[in-house]
Formats: sequence, structure tokens, C-alpha cells
Amino acid sequence: MLKKLILSLIIASLSIGNVIAEDSGGDKEKDKIAYNTIIIDFFPMILGFTTPAVLKKVFGDNISKTSGFGIGAQYERNLTEKFSLAFRLDYFGDNAETNISLRSFEISYINLFTIDFENQFRYYPKGRFFIGALYGYTHLNIKMDGRADYTDDMGIDLHDSFSLGIKRNSIKIGARLGWRIRFGQNKGFTLETSLGYDIGIVFGDDYINQFKKGIVGDQSYLFLQKMKVDGIDGVANIFDIAENFIFMGGPRFSLSLGWSF
Repeated sequence: MLKKLILSLIIASLSIGNVIAEDSGGDKEKDKIAYNTIIIDFFPMILGFTTPAVLKKVFGDNISKTSGFGIGAQYERNLTEKFSLAFRLDYFGDNAETNISLRSFEISYINLFTIDFENQFRYYPKGRFFIGALYGYTHLNIKMDGRADYTDDMGIDLHDSFSLGIKRNSIKIGARLGWRIRFGQNKGFTLETSLGYDIGIVFGDDYINQFKKGIVGDQSYLFLQKMKVDGIDGVANIFDIAENFIFMGGPRFSLSLGWSF
């Protein structure tokens, strides 16, 4: 259902763009303008390469091995000289071998990645400067290994290892302010930078329930409500903050290079 909804939004946006672009064509002078721009955003790559160093700085010896990578790509179609429609796809991933524990909740390995799609409408009031509004979809996937102390629905204390997978999805909205420079009269190399903010509307099970299911497997709602895991609240709070301000929302920056044609 969700995939069909996203596909429908993409098709509808492309159809609108083609109709407006056709209506604005026909003028030989306009044909000289570069209506298409493809860029690669290097800021996710910078973020991916610097995240391991940040984690080592924050957690010290509790992080033994870590690596990260990110990349973003965008296609923009100018509908008129002042309005455009852009489609963007981002990937960011990181993994780490850890020795992190919050009380008795221990994490020995974590791997996560996000895939982010957005559809952006832009207005260029004066040449290079633009204002953008967007909507999109973000998928977050987390794999985690570790050990935990927990109490089951009968009040029995247990200590066991776990290997769990967490999936989170969100619909997002956001805004952008940016600057684009073309190295040529109309066509050629293009440099773009922007900043903005996204808000993610997350749906699905929260982190605590997904942690519990990962530890004991599929159980009844009543079992999961009675089950208590030592330290799980602190871990869930950390992921909630990272989700709201890094993975699915928060400030956004871009530093991109591409080609206009």
C-alpha cells in the first residue's frame, strides 16, 4: 500500500512537470535555457566519513570499529524560469562494534541505514537564490546485537542475548533556502548549496516494543506490556532523539556539484 502511494505521488509529480514544461516551450530563446540539472550531494558523504570519528570521540574505548558512508543525488526540472520541480534520493549508513551498556542493556554491534526520497518544489525569485518546499518518505533500518536483563510476564528475571532488527518509516515535510551557481551562461557545471529543516511524521511500532519483540520474539500485547527490560528506556530515548534530529528530521545541509543541460 505504501509503495503504491509513493509511486502514485512520483507519477503525478512527473505528469504535472511535463504539462507545465510543454506549455512553457516553443520559444527558441527559451530553448537555450538549461531546463535539466543533475547533481550529486557530497554532504551525506562528509557526514558518513566523519560520523565514526564523532562516535569514537563521544564513546571512547566503547567503540572498537566503526565506518560510515552517505550519498545524495537529485534531478531538477525547470518548469519556467522561476519555478522548478526536483526529485532527490539520499542514502546514509553506519556500523560499529561497541561495548556500550545502559544499566544491563548491552550493545555489542549496531548497523543502521536510511533511504530518503523527497519531492521538492522550488521558486527562484532572483536568479541564483531559491526557496523550496518539500514532502518525502524516509525508511530507517537498524540491526543490533547484545545482551539484556528482563522480567517476563510472570515476573521471572532472565538474562539473554539478542539479535534484533528495527524498521521505522516516516512521511516528512520540509523547507529549503539555497544558492545555485552555473559555470556558463546557461548550461554546464553547477554548484549548489542549501540549508533547511525537515519534520518527520513517524508511523509503526515504537522503539520499546520493537526492542522487546527482538529480545523475546512475537508475543501477545499483554505479554509485551508486562515485560520489563532493564535500561531499555534510556536506549529508546537516544534513538528517538537521533531519529527526530538526524535520521528523519532536523536541520539539513547540502553541498552539491552537477551538470545543467
